Amino acid sequence: MHALITIESLRSAASQRSHTHRTLRQHLIVLVRKITHFNLAILHPSLTPVELVSQHILLILHHAKHPLTAEQLIEQLHVSTTVVHAAVKLLYTEQTIIPYTETGAPQSPALDITLTGRIRAQQLTSWTDLLLRFIPEATPYALKDLHQSLLACLGRRHHSIAVHTLCVTCRNFTPFQYPYDSIKPHHCHLLNQPLLDTSLRTSCSEHQISANS
Repeated sequence: MHALITIESLRSAASQRSHTHRTLRQHLIVLVRKITHFNLAILHPSLTPVELVSQHILLILHHAKHPLTAEQLIEQLHVSTTVVHAAVKLLYTEQTIIPYTETGAPQSPALDITLTGRIRAQQLTSWTDLLLRFIPEATPYALKDLHQSLLACLGRRHHSIAVHTLCVTCRNFTPFQYPYDSIKPHHCHLLNQPLLDTSLRTSCSEHQISANS
């Protein structure tokens, strides 16, 4: 059985590499969502992929400052439109979300969480939700250090929906092949080109699992 990813496992040396901080913040949010999804899969092994995404949607809506559309959920979760729409339909059936038509087009209303949904989401809340609130306010130095920790942590876990298409778990990926290049330190052998930290893919159709992951 795979171990949960805990906040204690996110340890790394401070990195001096530079990033575009706005892009890095967005990339970090996707990685933290991957960890949340991974942990949900470990804690609830009987759930289907759609059910897992539905639980994740509840968490997002529970911590959101305002209702979100399905398109915004797709962007945050980095999963397919079909899966998100199926998960939303399930949540409607369970009466854990309701349409919020005061914002957005009537044909694509925002989604709001019900009291029943909040009670369930509260039971699912973990340290990753605190981290998601930390990322927007973090310093550039803290963002760089956190990013390296997350990549290292995810690179050691690949048997899950959440991480199996990451560059860091692919046999074609060599991390820090160019240690003295602060811009593009990694290498993709499939593309045969150097890679930025923030250009590492979180969903790649050409992914091949590494024997060392």
